[in-house]
Amino acid sequence: ALSVFQSILGDDRLDLGMEIETRYKIALVYQRLGDVKQALNFATQVESKDPQYRDVRHLLSHLKASLSEADKGLVFKK
Repeated sequence: ALSVFQSILGDDRLDLGMEIETRYKIALVYQRLGDVKQALNFATQVESKDPQYRDVRHLLSHLKASLSEADKGLVFKK
């Protein structure tokens, strides 16, 4: 799924709404893969383009908390 979403970002026909949705989906994929830093990167991009998009603020809070726990040497689990 990740490669499909990333290829969508390279499409010249992509409008802003589709771009935001694609970046949001990429953030979710990275989150599921356990790559919190990449998930945080894409969620931050979504927030910068539309701070009210879906639950992006909640997602960012969750990712930041996960990253903080990982930095402390703790394992984050759902």
